[in-house]
Amino acid sequence: MSNIQLTARFKIHPDKLERFKSLSQESIQIVNKKEKGHGTLQYDWFITADGSECVVHETFRDSDAILTHMQNLGPQLGSLMEISDFSAELCGDASPQLQEAVKGLDVVSYAYVGGMG
Repeated sequence: MSNIQLTARFKIHPDKLERFKSLSQESIQIVNKKEKGHGTLQYDWFITADGSECVVHETFRDSDAILTHMQNLGPQLGSLMEISDFSAELCGDASPQLQEAVKGLDVVSYAYVGGMG
């Protein structure tokens, strides 16, 4: 499995929903402009009915695509993490550079074992 899947989770702090939504739209615009058709294959945001939590499903071509994504969205990701509690699951064979880049974040990495491919 060469693609890497990431599920990002945000627990939005009280009274920060509108700012969170604004930052999410900025992030989506950046990805559509800079990454769509390149290394980012999926980038879909979902929010609970009460606006307290958000999950983002992301699929990337490889580790380099995620590193580029992190670079492109650095300011937005930093701001999102200030107004929410962030965690993520990273599924796939992450390069040593990607493993180093997510060190210190609440990210659990899972190596690919097998499946439909």
